[in-house]
Amino acid sequence: MRLDICRRHWVSGLVCLMVGLCSAEACSEELIRFMQQAVANREVVAAARTRLAQSRLDVEIGKSPFLPSLDLGYTANRLDESSAFENEENSQLSAALSINLFAGFADRYRLASAEQIQLAREYELQTVIEDLKLAVAVRYLAIFANRQALIVAEDQLSLLKKRYEDAQYRNSVGLIRRNDVLRIKVEMDDAFLVRAKARAEYEKSINLLAFTLGSDVAAAQISFAELNRLPELKDRDAYRNIMMSQRSEIKALEMVVAAREQAALAQRSAYYPRLNVSAGYRHYGDDYVWGTRQGSDGEAEMRLQAQVDLNLFDGFRKGHTVQRFQLDVRKARLDLAELKQLLTTSLENSLLDYGVAVQNLSVARTGIDQAEESLRVVELSFEEGVETATEVLDAILLLSRAKTNFITARSTVFLNYYQILRTIEAFDVLEAPL
Repeated sequence: MRLDICRRHWVSGLVCLMVGLCSAEACSEELIRFMQQAVANREVVAAARTRLAQSRLDVEIGKSPFLPSLDLGYTANRLDESSAFENEENSQLSAALSINLFAGFADRYRLASAEQIQLAREYELQTVIEDLKLAVAVRYLAIFANRQALIVAEDQLSLLKKRYEDAQYRNSVGLIRRNDVLRIKVEMDDAFLVRAKARAEYEKSINLLAFTLGSDVAAAQISFAELNRLPELKDRDAYRNIMMSQRSEIKALEMVVAAREQAALAQRSAYYPRLNVSAGYRHYGDDYVWGTRQGSDGEAEMRLQAQVDLNLFDGFRKGHTVQRFQLDVRKARLDLAELKQLLTTSLENSLLDYGVAVQNLSVARTGIDQAEESLRVVELSFEEGVETATEVLDAILLLSRAKTNFITARSTVFLNYYQILRTIEAFDVLEAPL
């Protein structure tokens, strides 16, 4: 695959990273667009939105006990013969309007619990979106790292080809031994394999980003502009406060705690009486359709009814049920406390990793300068016949290793940065960096 990034810009690209040449908004445009694309395309987000829609319907269902219930009924009977009380053909039409006036506040608590669950689903949707954004950032960095690794592999192969051609000439005129030529040839053949593997890894990373986005990726057009400057971080306390106030998992679990508290209160309604009021109408006829039989007018009845129910004993079921729901509340609170501790530890570790990664980046940059100087000195000595092909090979491999270390360090810096943003749930700062 042909790459748009030319090798002669390798050093200038490293300098750009250290000095930062792009604005914050321009740097983040590309990655933000990918994140928005993934959120719009992926089924995992659609599934989370479906769960949210279900919870909204649960809230509407929870409102139904506050409204009256209207029932209509019709019954037709056919007997083998008429009796003193019932004609052989008879029917009954009934209508009933009923409403619950008191149920120990259970309906109110169940509705409140459903509303809290709906809020929890909204935060769970945001959690899915934030996880997807992190996945996009990780895939994005993988393409960058693999592209740079492919460039390093091609640079190494190009150097070895040049050295091999030069060694062949020197061997033909008797300046070096045949063994030195063979050493370079072996390393050059290995470089072919390394390049092939690097190209495969690069193409695989493109496929993974395409899957994460839910659409094809024009990898050659990705500029990675936002990787040209190191992000600036705040202090730990500021990040911890942001995390505690913004993290969706924390908010979702807080809503779950509140929902379970309401559900536990709803269970106490079993200790209270239930009051239902209903109005009913019944019409009895000596035929299937009233008025079709001569002399059959039927009978009608209207009834207003109030009913009070109270359970006095159910084998301790009510008490045990209330205790079980109270344990659900306790478990949710413990889960919330554990989650906060886990996220706090994760944030601390991510900040430590970021600091180490920045230090490693500086060391890796120095390593490239030293490896380039070493190769220059060895090549001059080789031209003068002082150094052997082995030293040249070592210098070439050392430079490739130094470039690889820099790529790894650079990718690690941004990987840790994106993990910090995920931990505090602040990917929106890519539009206005912290």
